[in-house]
Amino acid sequence: KILSSKDIDWLHIENQWKLLSWELDSAIIPATPLACLEIIKNLVEDISWKNILIIWRWKTVWKPLANLLIWEWATVTVANSKTKNLKELALRSDIIVTATGKIWILTADMVTSESIIVDAWISVDENWKIYWDVDYENVSKLAKYVTPVPGWVWLITTSMIFKNLLKGEIYERKNLQINFFSICKRIGNVG
Repeated sequence: KILSSKDIDWLHIENQWKLLSWELDSAIIPATPLACLEIIKNLVEDISWKNILIIWRWKTVWKPLANLLIWEWATVTVANSKTKNLKELALRSDIIVTATGKIWILTADMVTSESIIVDAWISVDENWKIYWDVDYENVSKLAKYVTPVPGWVWLITTSMIFKNLLKGEIYERKNLQINFFSICKRIGNVG
């Protein structure tokens, strides 16, 4: 069994619960959603009340990211590759985050000149050719910002993994220290 303080992938139920119950100070939050949030905050001055569409497939991306964005007062819509009105939702969104693993799920006809796109996933076809969720070549000609893949999200995700490791280590040491002193107090060795 893995300790919640060592769970950098957000698989431990304790970390999942802490994020969903907004205990963000002690929760280990998965690195990819943290990276997406970091990118969005650096591209947009204030994300309060922005319409953000998350097109998802992986639970370790959309659930934590949706909660983090709601915490920032964004208006969040969650969709997937089977959503019938995906184009309509995308056109109404200020920011779109994709994490589906579906080749070019977001195309140029689904964005405006004000759209900010964060592509957080890749796909591989039967010939092992890598594709993005976003048709980057065409979407980048129209949208305000599009994160390149590989690139932004992957690089920032790596730094967020190290941030999580450090946070887990600090949290674990703090708990060990508290437990050590409480044990010593009980047996009378510490004032």
